Amino acid sequence: AVFATVGGAMVAADPAFAKTDVDKLTISGEIRERYEVRTDASFRSVANGAGQTIKGNESVGSHRVRVGIGYDLTPDVSFFAQIQDTRYFGSEGTATGSGIAAVSTQNGNFNGIDLHQGYIQLKNVLVPGLSLKAGRQEIIFGDHRLFGNFNWSQNGNAFDGVRLTHSTQRADVDLFWARIVDPFAIAGSGVAATGGAQPAILFPGSSTATQSSNTQDIYGAYVTLKPVKNWTIEPYFFMLADHRPLVTAGAISSILTAQAQGQSRNFLGGRVNGKQGGLDFTYEGNYQFGSIASQCTRSQTAAACGTFAGTGVSAAGTGAGQDARINAHQHAVKTGFTFDAVPMKPRLGFEFNYASGDKCANGAGAVNGCEQGKDHFNTADNLYPTNHFHMGYMDLMAWKNMVNYQ
Repeated sequence: AVFATVGGAMVAADPAFAKTDVDKLTISGEIRERYEVRTDASFRSVANGAGQTIKGNESVGSHRVRVGIGYDLTPDVSFFAQIQDTRYFGSEGTATGSGIAAVSTQNGNFNGIDLHQGYIQLKNVLVPGLSLKAGRQEIIFGDHRLFGNFNWSQNGNAFDGVRLTHSTQRADVDLFWARIVDPFAIAGSGVAATGGAQPAILFPGSSTATQSSNTQDIYGAYVTLKPVKNWTIEPYFFMLADHRPLVTAGAISSILTAQAQGQSRNFLGGRVNGKQGGLDFTYEGNYQFGSIASQCTRSQTAAACGTFAGTGVSAAGTGAGQDARINAHQHAVKTGFTFDAVPMKPRLGFEFNYASGDKCANGAGAVNGCEQGKDHFNTADNLYPTNHFHMGYMDLMAWKNMVNYQ
């Protein structure tokens, strides 16, 4: 191939490029600049460790730049890649730099650029209506309560996985798998490697280590039934499988952390959504069950742990792994009436959110993290949502351990 550079841009003179059908090419872009100000973010005066009392007042500028390229190779085969750069204003400067040296440093591009989405999509695989999407992609279901793209964030949510979808006039069926964390792959990339960095090749540890199953994966099935116009019934099942070590780099993980290490959590639930005239109604709920490592099992000392009832755990770190039962649930109701005949179409609405929780926050002696002497854990998990739609832009709440009226 022969390339020529014109005005700093590279132009291909290869005849193969001339055969590209530009009608099948889609180019998209986004530039979002934001300046945020938060006043009294902590809702109280707190000590900052330097003998000062502060209220959590802060402000910061940031931006997001996305460039996407899609190409339809055939009506049933398409590709899409979306590059993203996100950063805080001034984040690439140096603490001691100033003047032109500091400005030049910010052009060094030390971090921020990443692949937000990159996948291949195949349509009408074997049968009409069956499609396959493989690669990094956004996954959104329902009202973003468990799976959303979190577009308010400059980074947003995206998943490395595979999604199989079958669509008909009466129903859609989605099956998917995504890998959230793989410590072995992280070591191969040279990022936070354990036992020494390994080369960033296709199989990073093939010559130096044996790959373990210490990963976090999410599996799911989501069905959208369309019995009548403007109404859907959406049963679903998700499974969060996390087999990562409970102690990483000397730090003990907490049972109260979102998507905590050392658990197998199942979500069985559904959503009903519809609109009739000016009335709209949505209900979503699920039951969560499975097992999780208790706080006693996570600890490195046996102090105050006691004996975990029914499991024989008598010393921290020597128990039977995921020794606490998960027993949690979530419910949300949202309804309202839109006055279409009134100018600006005002809507009068009501929303109720409930999610189970536990009675304490990792108290001493509480062998499962909460509720001394019990062998279950009741705190619900919110998975990967866009909570801003439901709990506000201050990021103070999640769909767990809550009762909320709006």
